[in-house]
Amino acid sequence: MNKQHLNGIPLTVVEAKRSEGEPGEHERSEASTTVGAAARRPDPEVTPRAKRRTFPAAYKQKVLAEADRVKEPGDIGALLRREGLYSSHLTHWRQERLAGITQGLTPRKRGPKPVDDPSFKRVQQLLRDNERLTERLRKAEIIIDVQKKSSLAAGNRAGLPNGRGSALMAGAIELAAEVGTAPACAALGLPRASFYRNNRPPVHGPNPARPKPARALESSERETVLAHLHSERFRDQAPAEVCATLLDEGLYHCSARTMYRLLAQQGQTRERRDQLVHPAYQKPQLSASAPNQLWSWDITKLLGPAKWTYFYLYVILDVFSRYVVGWMVAYRESSVLATKLIDSSCGKQEIGRDQLTVHADNGSSMTSKPVAFLLSDLGVTKPTADLTCQTTIPTRKASSSSQVPAHLP
Repeated sequence: MNKQHLNGIPLTVVEAKRSEGEPGEHERSEASTTVGAAARRPDPEVTPRAKRRTFPAAYKQKVLAEADRVKEPGDIGALLRREGLYSSHLTHWRQERLAGITQGLTPRKRGPKPVDDPSFKRVQQLLRDNERLTERLRKAEIIIDVQKKSSLAAGNRAGLPNGRGSALMAGAIELAAEVGTAPACAALGLPRASFYRNNRPPVHGPNPARPKPARALESSERETVLAHLHSERFRDQAPAEVCATLLDEGLYHCSARTMYRLLAQQGQTRERRDQLVHPAYQKPQLSASAPNQLWSWDITKLLGPAKWTYFYLYVILDVFSRYVVGWMVAYRESSVLATKLIDSSCGKQEIGRDQLTVHADNGSSMTSKPVAFLLSDLGVTKPTADLTCQTTIPTRKASSSSQVPAHLP
């Protein structure tokens, strides 16, 4: 027999009871309701989900009001134990109440915070960028304004005691108050060391005396050391030898450097060795006080129109007037060409004997025999190459015109 069930009850049993007339429709509905309630009953094998205790805003306000009405010290503890709270709860709730955070009195859901709107973040970032750029623009306008005011003093040292240096320093001080010391000095081309040195407060009175070191020798000890150095035994020896000899004998008064220092205080550190005394070296110089007294010439290598092609520019310059007395462009560097150029330039300028000095470096053409023989024949002095050329300030304006170029060989 195929048994069917109706709400958990075998169908044959229901039919049998119906035929006997015991339970009707009403009883059957009650039975089905009882069976449904039994089906919704929680499973004892499944553990219910844990929930954290929450405190509504009304409960927090009620507890705080009751705590404020307490006057005895022990009543607060009784209140906390009765409500299952800690004193930190009251402290936190009172801070929220004083701060006026009404939302903090309501329970907040734990877990990850909701994702913010990307457009809101973008707007905030743009606002911050706008503030930063506005501040940079303001500082740039201040820098430009100060640069305009001190434009006449921008190329002068601020440490010089003149009007331009003072104006530049004043502009730096004004600008440093707005944009800072380093940007202000960089904008005006002023060294920061000069800025700090000029703005350093003056020191009044004598300089403070240097404190005496703790290990400094006493006056009696210094006299003992000097007595050893002046004795017949050590008077011809150096302090290093004296110090080493005394150490071998088990005596130590001071270091060799201290011995030198004591002798220097007495003015007794002069050179005693028999050595040659060389006079002070003075660098040789060439001086010109009028045109055609001093010439300087050189050869410069120039790039040609094609690869691996070059031209050689021969130039003779009068040191006093900066006048080009002769020049030539050739395809090669040659002492013969240099001789022709010097000879023709001396003829054009009507150079007499013992009138002119020609200065040049130690190039192959400059030190060649043809050039040396030519200068000797013309009575022109040829100094060494390590001389320095100087000129006296001319009384008239020097000419800047150039000579007619020689022909290409």
